[in-house]
Amino acid sequence: MAAETATTLRGYLNGELVDPEKLVLPFTDWSVLSGKIVYEFTRSFGQKLFKKREHLERLVRSQRALGLDPFLSVQELEQATDELVATNLGLVGEDEFAVFHGVLSGTTPGSAPRLLIKFDSLTWPLGTNAHWYDGLHAVIPRQRTIPSRYRDPKIKMFGRAHYDRAQAQAEARVPGSVAVLEDEHGFLSECQFANFFIVRDGVVSTPRSHNVLRGISRRYCMELARDLGMEVGEADIDRYDAITADEAWITRTTFCMLPVVRFEDAELGAGKPGPVYEKILAAWSTAVGVDIRAHARACASAL
Repeated sequence: MAAETATTLRGYLNGELVDPEKLVLPFTDWSVLSGKIVYEFTRSFGQKLFKKREHLERLVRSQRALGLDPFLSVQELEQATDELVATNLGLVGEDEFAVFHGVLSGTTPGSAPRLLIKFDSLTWPLGTNAHWYDGLHAVIPRQRTIPSRYRDPKIKMFGRAHYDRAQAQAEARVPGSVAVLEDEHGFLSECQFANFFIVRDGVVSTPRSHNVLRGISRRYCMELARDLGMEVGEADIDRYDAITADEAWITRTTFCMLPVVRFEDAELGAGKPGPVYEKILAAWSTAVGVDIRAHARACASAL
């Protein structure tokens, strides 16, 4: 695929640049019916994709784990991504952007898998949710995670209706809240699209990695905390640990880190983003050369 000069945003489907509507799948498509789709979502800072290679490496691992032929190497995926970005970049001005990768099973059982890549500006998702940086209210829904022996959350794949149900249950209780699901043993696991962290007595903890998506933002947050001299680790975290924590937050590719200032009915710390959160977010902003929270608020002003 050679880069071209586009006048409207273009997508990628199996080696060809296509109009975005070509990336819409009919409900009769086998990948939709079977849920056999793995995906990645990568954002930019300074219009450079952040942790691009790590996302693509995980995409290939997810393909193998789900039984989809990894028909393109990481290097080939990277080349296709770079060419699509180059084609679209002139259409978004100075906006940050995101790239969605999807590897789908064939249109019918047994047919060859397909690669889909979509490019979008981040201004709308960041701007409409910039208020989340002021603090989230997290609750535990009735819906629990599916045990990893039945559906492994380390595979980033579709078929996530139970997360959607959990989020709906949370918002029915507390509008605008975020659901943090428990596992079958009553320990906290993860959110619909995010990993969960708490801080107590200066120690940063996140649920153990066997029963959650091993998020790239999760890992980078832990690396930054260690670089700042903090004690960081995985742990079995339950409701008691969360409501008695000094701080909490979630990590997610689009927003990096979002503070949790209330868990269930308990206010955490002073009811505002805490000092550990602020230090790590500042370190992240410095590392990528973008004030992450200020940029989201600038997006909100631009809408």
